[in-house]
Amino acid sequence: NVDYNFSVLQSCNQTSAGFTANTQSTFGISGYTWNFADGTTGTGSSTSHIYTSPSTFLVKLKVTGVNGCIDSVTHPVSIAIIRPPSITLTSPNSICENDSMTLLANIRTTDSITSLIWTVDNNTVNGNDSLTYQFSQAGSHIVTLIGNTLHGCADTAVKTIVVKPLPSFMQPADQTVCNGAATAPVIFSGRSEEHTSELQSRQYLVCRLLL
Repeated sequence: NVDYNFSVLQSCNQTSAGFTANTQSTFGISGYTWNFADGTTGTGSSTSHIYTSPSTFLVKLKVTGVNGCIDSVTHPVSIAIIRPPSITLTSPNSICENDSMTLLANIRTTDSITSLIWTVDNNTVNGNDSLTYQFSQAGSHIVTLIGNTLHGCADTAVKTIVVKPLPSFMQPADQTVCNGAATAPVIFSGRSEEHTSELQSRQYLVCRLLL
């Protein structure tokens, strides 16, 4: 009688199948030959094979006795392959300095997520399937999310957030003039986002009585 037992162990992008012959022979056995139905073969009373694509494989065991007799058995072996998750981040691309932003994680997976690791500029921060973060410095900041699954798969999503600086304003110096006279040009200047511009230039008449 020829038969075998098998078991499967899933990991990321592959499944390992273990096979053990369960054979009785009156005169003894000289060899075992396995056909894994994916173009590969193996030998021995116990063996293993790694599958990288999902399907139902008709795995055949052929046993040769010491007297030259041959017997075989074939069983269907169903193989499922766990693929890495797909993770993307949804959020605005820019924000003003000192404001908070929420980034949403869009996760597609057939496996269980075991951990989500967020970093901002390589610093780990707390978050789950979303992250709310206050950006206190102007410039470009890199937000990264790494998602790990139960069977060892992972994916990484990266997004660049541009933080715009707050506008600044420079007040011109005070001027003292005689009553009814005109001031020198008064320049109001400031910085808005990434450039400096002349905001306003006017002449003012100061009605002031000097004692």
